[in-house]
Amino acid sequence: MITHIVALKLNDTGKESIDALKNRLLGMKGQIKYLRNITIGVDFVRAPISYDIVMIAHFDSKEDLDAYISHPAHVEVGKYIEEIRAQVVAIDFEA
Repeated sequence: MITHIVALKLNDTGKESIDALKNRLLGMKGQIKYLRNITIGVDFVRAPISYDIVMIAHFDSKEDLDAYISHPAHVEVGKYIEEIRAQVVAIDFEA
């Protein structure tokens, strides 16, 4: 199984902005068949080192992750994220 984790610091950390991103991320689940599971977490500590939102997604293989990355629904969400993010970090691993 492949795990794909993306953590974001947003320019606007208001509830509406975070909810809008959360809904877009969760909306990929029904559109991308390779996406086995997706979990979204919103930070509540708000420490200086905290990121605002995290996405944890699972795939059966690296090929499925690659197909997800190039899928139009993911590309659309990625463009939206580019507009609203201050920072982003990601990690992909196999377990």
